[in-house]
Amino acid sequence: MQVSLDSTRNSFPKLSKPRRRYWLLVSRPEYFAELEEAAQDGSVLEWSVPHELRPGDLVLLYRTRPASEIGYVLRARARARPDLRWKWVANFHPCRRLSNPIKLKELRAEPRLAGWAALRRNFHGQLGNFAIPVPIWRVLRGMLLRRNPVLRRVLAQWARQKHGER
Repeated sequence: MQVSLDSTRNSFPKLSKPRRRYWLLVSRPEYFAELEEAAQDGSVLEWSVPHELRPGDLVLLYRTRPASEIGYVLRARARARPDLRWKWVANFHPCRRLSNPIKLKELRAEPRLAGWAALRRNFHGQLGNFAIPVPIWRVLRGMLLRRNPVLRRVLAQWARQKHGER
């Protein structure tokens, strides 16, 4: 039996385009000034991340007490890379400060977030890095856009860009 190359081409699975992932990272008060500086001057922000982070992934940054809020939206510029101090880091640009952050009490009041394990654990553990499942991202995105309508344009622009593109 002879097998032609053409007949075997369709037997290989197609590689799908990498899907954007969503993350929530946690910041303590000693790093709030660094975040604010990156948001104001447009500089590249280097941050501790999960090793699975890829270019184009979107990140919500939760600031712990006294802020207790999701206050920033970031877009990964590069893959996570090893770091001696933080284990894994990546660069983000731009760093967008939300004019109307979402407070922890608002997150807790949203019934569709009740099953989110990271919220139930007060964003503790996992080195402050939490994957956001797509259904939870949709709820968070809706909350963010209701409070920050200008963010719709930013997210749409980022969605049109290829992964890793500036």
